[in-house]
Amino acid sequence: MSKRPDKNKRYSMIIEWSDEDDAYIVTVPELPGCRTHGNSYEEAVQQAQYAVEGWIDAALADGQSIPPPSVFTYWSPFPEATEAAIQQGSSLKG
Repeated sequence: MSKRPDKNKRYSMIIEWSDEDDAYIVTVPELPGCRTHGNSYEEAVQQAQYAVEGWIDAALADGQSIPPPSVFTYWSPFPEATEAAIQQGSSLKG
């Protein structure tokens, strides 16, 4: 755990639609209790970015350390194509 994460690092976001809340619910798994919501997908992501900043500021004010963002390994049924895209710096999005 580091004191202050690099601004270029990104935290994971789990984004789920809630029929009960009629909103997108966002959970940041690396930061315990860091959850928020938005009426649109885009708003939910923006709110989550604000929530991460607030979570980090509160943790630092309390003298707590900040967990680093997770790094995920992606699986593909086409490993050669995935590796080539990574080496070329291409996005894996469709």
